[in-house]
Amino acid sequence: MEAVAAAAPQDAANIRQLGVAYQKLGNTLGNPNAPNIGDTAGALAALERSAEIFRAASAQFPTNATFRRNHAVAESNAADVLFAMKRVDEALVREGRSLAVYEAQAAADPTNAAAQNDLAIGYSKMAQLLDATGQAAAGLASQRRATDIHRRLAAADPRSSDMKQELASDYNREATLQAALGMRELSLANHARAVAISRELSAANPSDYEQRFALAQAQAERADAYVRFARAAAGAARVADLSAAEVDYGAALAIYQELERAGTLAGSDKSYVDHARTQLESVRAERAILK
Repeated sequence: MEAVAAAAPQDAANIRQLGVAYQKLGNTLGNPNAPNIGDTAGALAALERSAEIFRAASAQFPTNATFRRNHAVAESNAADVLFAMKRVDEALVREGRSLAVYEAQAAADPTNAAAQNDLAIGYSKMAQLLDATGQAAAGLASQRRATDIHRRLAAADPRSSDMKQELASDYNREATLQAALGMRELSLANHARAVAISRELSAANPSDYEQRFALAQAQAERADAYVRFARAAAGAARVADLSAAEVDYGAALAIYQELERAGTLAGSDKSYVDHARTQLESVRAERAILK
């Protein structure tokens, strides 16, 4: 693709294919949000090259909205890798560049569902990075923007399971930030919404790995919130929160083990199984002491 693009530097299709090739290479090398081989340094180099190609292409073809979106995606992918490398401040800058493009494209065409979805995902990623830099309140504000967008998109297309799952993920992320900020009622309400949506989607398609895994993850994350609240409580309230956490961890672990037995659990997802198992044992041990 380097050779083809060099031979026809004015050909937009060749330029895009080269940029996408570097993007796919980078994600496969070490983007934690994709199946990868753990080479974060190689991933960052490839994604930097992809971003450079699309940055130059956006200047060369200023009316080409696809190039601008490709540039935003490359910047966001680079942010994913930087976050995995614990270079969070740099990741925040790169995600900011990506988000600025998404905001401009969504504003230019408010009826474009794909552009609105890009914007929502950008806000959600920004929320995670803000939280990681100690800005949980700002992260919650960004996550709420994402949730609002996906709520509107899900209402506009009620048959879309993908959009419902995006909304469930948003509710989970919002709830986790609310729990960190001590917003018990709001957090548990959003966790309940995430679990309900995930359970509905899984029941509609029980053989779908992603839906089964999402349900387990929603229950495990609600359990994490209950544990957090238990730490701030005492007496019967603490026991009740630990009991609720035990139920959710147990349900999540049962699904994870079901997926393991079926041979469908992705290797990159096994850390979730370990977390649920370890936390379940810890909660049971603590409850036994409190009794």
